[in-house]
Amino acid sequence: MEVPLYTINKSKCVTCYACIRACPVKAIEVDSTGDELHISSKRCIGCGLCEEACPVDAIFFRNSKQNCYTIIDKGNKVAALCEPSISAEFPDITDYRKFAHMLRAVGFTNVYEVSFGVDLVAREYAKLQNEFNGKYFISSTCPSVVSLVEKYYPELTPNLAPIASPMIASARVVKELHKNDIKIVYIGPCVETKNEALKHPGLIDAVLTFRELRDIFNELNIKETNLEFSDFDPPYGAEGELYPLRTGLLEAAKISQNLLRGNMTTVSDAPYIIALLDSFERNIDNIRSNFNCFMCHGCLMGPGTTKLRNYQVRRAEVVKFARKRIESLDKNKWDENIKRFKYIPLDATFKENKQRIDNIQEEAIEKILQETNKDLKTENLDCKGCGFNSCRDMAIATYYGFATPDICLLNNKKTINKQRQLLKQETDKYKKSLEALAESEKNATKSKDVAHEAQETLYATIRKLPFGVVFVDKNLKIIYSNDSFIELLGDDAIEINEVIPGLIGANLKTLLPPDIFNQFYLVSSNPNEATNKDFTYKERLINIQVFPLGSGNQIGGIFRDLLIPEIQKEELISRITEVIDKNLNIVQKIGFLLGEGAAESERMLNSIIKAFKHNPLEESKGNE
Repeated sequence: MEVPLYTINKSKCVTCYACIRACPVKAIEVDSTGDELHISSKRCIGCGLCEEACPVDAIFFRNSKQNCYTIIDKGNKVAALCEPSISAEFPDITDYRKFAHMLRAVGFTNVYEVSFGVDLVAREYAKLQNEFNGKYFISSTCPSVVSLVEKYYPELTPNLAPIASPMIASARVVKELHKNDIKIVYIGPCVETKNEALKHPGLIDAVLTFRELRDIFNELNIKETNLEFSDFDPPYGAEGELYPLRTGLLEAAKISQNLLRGNMTTVSDAPYIIALLDSFERNIDNIRSNFNCFMCHGCLMGPGTTKLRNYQVRRAEVVKFARKRIESLDKNKWDENIKRFKYIPLDATFKENKQRIDNIQEEAIEKILQETNKDLKTENLDCKGCGFNSCRDMAIATYYGFATPDICLLNNKKTINKQRQLLKQETDKYKKSLEALAESEKNATKSKDVAHEAQETLYATIRKLPFGVVFVDKNLKIIYSNDSFIELLGDDAIEINEVIPGLIGANLKTLLPPDIFNQFYLVSSNPNEATNKDFTYKERLINIQVFPLGSGNQIGGIFRDLLIPEIQKEELISRITEVIDKNLNIVQKIGFLLGEGAAESERMLNSIIKAFKHNPLEESKGNE
């Protein structure tokens, strides 16, 4: 599978659409989400403007370095075929003879310049101009211009000059010199030549850009300071050395550029070339000119050259180098070579490869524009922020799946403003919710403080009760116990209490005998149960009540020493009252049998209670 000429690195791409705006044919497709871009190989013309425009260096062209290494490593005779613009690209190399030796150090057995091939092609253009018969031509030396015509102006394909490019012409000369027993690696400033070479299988084996050649020099640590002079191999070129300039081919062909006498117009830069092609068929009889076209400012500024170089400086370097080469040229030898290779085939044919979008239903365009709040009936802004020249062009690209309405920046701005308003409303609601939550937390804190204060008050009260109180968790570890409970446990517990107040955290099992502990265990296992029993504990008669607290996660226990007078009196009253209640129940059942006897029994028991509550001995002691 052929590797695309240009590829977008998805991990680097920030979808700023700068590449779409730069692409003259809109060959960059946007996926349905608007977040991923892809360069269509079928639609791309290899001009490299997308790479130049990308602010994050996310676009790169097909690398041919490894292919070049492979060809050389196989031990073949390999020729390097260099465009004359080497002087503009490598001003840091002080002598072109050193440059030729650097190429040989890479592994090339022969080193040629393209300038002689330019001279041959220029002669063909001169013939075409001189033999004008009413048909106007567009030069075919720039492969990106050729690709533009074939794909987007296929009706103008017959108007492409049927002349081979200097690259093809030079390769045919080298093949003739070596009887086809040589591999050729073309080195130049253009990226689209990589695709042009594929149209001529067996002629050119690899294409390197100047940038790739620089990388090879660095990788192999090849420097001119370590090398001697070594000239290019003949045949040498003459005015073909000027080919990198926009009018260099015309200089080599001796085609007049005089506005009054000539009929050749030079056009460069994508917008101007597209404008020319838009009007060529309709207005050519009024324009009456052949066209010399370059997608770049000549080959000086090709996409395969080092970026950010000054055009005027490059132009000056090429002119200076051309003068030097032409001054040292053996004119007679040059004439001999021209005659020798005059029969080299220099013809070229071109094929229509239509990629232009035509015949779009207006209803479909209208529907797409409505998605971006536009229509065909009103004048649209056509801001070009999406990368297309008009809202209509964007809609057409969307119809064919090359774009999506989401790339409309103005519509996105309106959508963002709406989202911003909605976000502000939600933020206001959230702010109010936070304020309400803060108020709620404040009230909860107050309630918590009140509850804590009440708990402390309760604990303070319980702490002074004359009977023991203990609270334990579901694991039967003490949460709280009062002083009476600790005193009831004995001296060991009192000592521990001095270190751990309230015995908090102590396991109840280690403090109480099994029969008493089992009462707590019983309630912990059955949260709905409660027990009330008397036990003899440390020579005391103890009444113990065990009961669940709250949801059953805590258990309470009350220990009352029945031998303490206060407890004894209270317990006696409680139990006599219990006996009365039970007897009353029995009396009610057999009242009809007992009659007045039941009432007498009640009076008798009540008198006992009264007598106990009002002990005359205690009262007399009090009076004394």
